[in-house]
Amino acid sequence: MSIPAFSNKLVPKPREPKLIPPPIKTSVETFDRITEAATLFYQKLNGSRLPSIQELAVYTGLSEKKIVSVVTSHQFLVRMSQRGITWSSKKRILEELTPEQVAAITVITDPTLKLDLRARLKRAGIPYSVYRNWLRNPAFSQVVKSTAEMTLEDHLPDFHTKIVERGLSGDLNAIKFAYELTGRHDPAKQQMVDLNRMVMLLLEVITKYIRDPQVLTQINNDVDLILKGKTPAAIDMLPANYVLPGELKESEVELPPIGFFEWETDEH
Repeated sequence: MSIPAFSNKLVPKPREPKLIPPPIKTSVETFDRITEAATLFYQKLNGSRLPSIQELAVYTGLSEKKIVSVVTSHQFLVRMSQRGITWSSKKRILEELTPEQVAAITVITDPTLKLDLRARLKRAGIPYSVYRNWLRNPAFSQVVKSTAEMTLEDHLPDFHTKIVERGLSGDLNAIKFAYELTGRHDPAKQQMVDLNRMVMLLLEVITKYIRDPQVLTQINNDVDLILKGKTPAAIDMLPANYVLPGELKESEVELPPIGFFEWETDEH
């Protein structure tokens, strides 16, 4: 009886799954907590169904809004797929909505209807007060937002085509918008360049007439804060050569020469 020969080649180790970063505004700890809870529930339920948003919220101690934002993210779906779990988050959430809510979302997010929100709700047979209450339901609110975002994404090529059509017809506003959209023309950026240039000129003038390095440093720091959109702190320290009002005698006050001010008359 012959013994089968074994290959001397090393068996390659299975590749480690790529580490998936958490969604935006979600910490690694929170992301791990939700994915572990989802995996545990899936195993306990033997894959018969996916856990509800409420179940995950109670188990993790997180809000339903946070659970919905994570389980509907692409990162979560990839993480679960790596674990061999197919997680249809949208289907899971839709299962939590009533048929009336699903029908209302279809009408509300239909871009072909030339109706305002109140008319859309009337067509769906939903009072506005009821719709407002539905929006407080994380599952309903998430489906409305995701459907609207998907609709916008689907029609971006149509928007671009329309802009080009109007531009080719001679619409200067469309041409200007197209240039701003593509970064070829940015009025805000030009205004910022002009503002920075004006500030630099003002600082040069100030430096020309003020010699105290401490004062110049304070001015420079305050200007930097203003340009960054912040408010400088109140002045709590005066320069060493600053004299408080009342400390100078009238004889020590040096008056400007006659004619210094344009409004002065010859009689002075």
